[in-house]
Amino acid sequence: MRWVVFDIGGVLARIRGTWGECADAAGVEIDPSMREARSTSFEPFEPFQRGAMEPAAFLRLLVEYLGCASAAEARAVHDAMLAEPFPGMDEIGVRLRQAGVGTACLSNTNAPHWKLLNDPRLFSAIAGLDVKAVSHELGCAKPSEQVFEALERLTGASGADLLYFDDYPEYVEAARSRGWLAEVVDPDAGPANQVEAVLTAHGFLV
Repeated sequence: MRWVVFDIGGVLARIRGTWGECADAAGVEIDPSMREARSTSFEPFEPFQRGAMEPAAFLRLLVEYLGCASAAEARAVHDAMLAEPFPGMDEIGVRLRQAGVGTACLSNTNAPHWKLLNDPRLFSAIAGLDVKAVSHELGCAKPSEQVFEALERLTGASGADLLYFDDYPEYVEAARSRGWLAEVVDPDAGPANQVEAVLTAHGFLV
């Protein structure tokens, strides 16, 4: 069986890139000096996405980092990183399953975000996937080799039977190093058209 594997942020869902964007979407005031900072600039974010930190501890640190008023406000800002699903990606998933192709996600995320992402009312393309592999449940994160090994175990596939899409070139290279087919997606150019073109070129869709 052939499988198509999607990163979530930047491929299936649009992500707000700065804490200022997230704060505005959540209606929360933060320290003005933090508005242009990227989410990845917050050091505890990486262990949180590996499941190595409890949400309450993460939020306490985020309150201090962002200068907001409470853990509830910090949670609202953090949740607002998830903007909306990219148009057309759910239809691609349906077409792949109709063609007998397995669908999966392989994503660095965390428990609060995953609860939102796995809600079919919010992100139907993710809810419909056959296999879901996420860092906080696996205990490891991309680009570590263990993440890609875990996806191979879950699907029973390897090498060119796996076609992977991600917006981070280093993660695409990590997948290619295991023999997977893998392509970089530009989230600013609309993922659906890019993904469909690659799927067609590799014979996953006709």
